[in-house]
Amino acid sequence: MPFEEYFSNPELSEVKEEVTKIHKDVTKQVECGLWLSNAFPLEIEAFLTVLSTLSMGGNESLQRLNEFLANEALL
Repeated sequence: MPFEEYFSNPELSEVKEEVTKIHKDVTKQVECGLWLSNAFPLEIEAFLTVLSTLSMGGNESLQRLNEFLANEALL
């Protein structure tokens, strides 16, 4: 059936599909451990990069910790 014929057909234009929106809340708990060693020192800039990546998921606590540690007065 050509495009024009399909959309000009009154029987087809009156067909309405009901769209159902599926919504699902997902909550995940993330645990993180950090070990420091003199043999493998971690610079604060590297840690802030990791922390900002982890806080992208919307974890407010990680976001606040990232903002606190990124403060110029602490660096």
